[in-house]
Amino acid sequence: MIVVEKLTKRYRSSQPPVLEALNLRVDRGQISALLGKSGAGKSTLLRCLSGLESFDDGFISVGDVAVNGGESPAPLRGRVGYVFQSLELFPHLNVLENCVLAPVVTGLQAREAAVVDAIAHLTTLDVHTLVDAHPDSLSGGQRQRVAIVRALMMQPQVLLYDEPTSALDPGLKAEVGRTLKAVAERTGMTQVVVTHDPDWARNVADDLFVLENRQLTKIHDG
Repeated sequence: MIVVEKLTKRYRSSQPPVLEALNLRVDRGQISALLGKSGAGKSTLLRCLSGLESFDDGFISVGDVAVNGGESPAPLRGRVGYVFQSLELFPHLNVLENCVLAPVVTGLQAREAAVVDAIAHLTTLDVHTLVDAHPDSLSGGQRQRVAIVRALMMQPQVLLYDEPTSALDPGLKAEVGRTLKAVAERTGMTQVVVTHDPDWARNVADDLFVLENRQLTKIHDG
């Protein structure tokens, strides 16, 4: 579960806040989509939720971890997985090595256990036959699923996605939507996705929010 109360984020004290007294609740296992114009602060909100950026006022809790404005956001990082728009897969590593690298290097898992978990997640998302393939040989949808598995390997309680359908054709957009639903159904993962595509969001998300004038407004409730 994600709970955000009165979140305020400023980049400069002399300028208006990017986010102001913003509230959000996403229940466990739900998919929530965030819409908004470029520059509205959607990516900033994701970065605050993930612990990549601090915030000035308010409160964020993810699962059993809570952070107040002005505190270090680092505790959130262990609870949140982030799937970047560019996916950031390592081109010189095959699918399996992309997935096991982070948990092994950080000491979260021994390699043998990480391999077992990676294959299980890859099987869940139907890309287990690609363990030896490199990212440049995969389709856009396959790369997306591998990036999700890599995020799942860090055992997060929440997954965040920044524009996962950007520049994709309709067929691949539908594939990404099916993948997010599969993650929710098979893992119970809470997910928040930023998108510019309201039609796609309505087909995929349980709740749909618009970020405008530094505030979130719910426009669709599944």
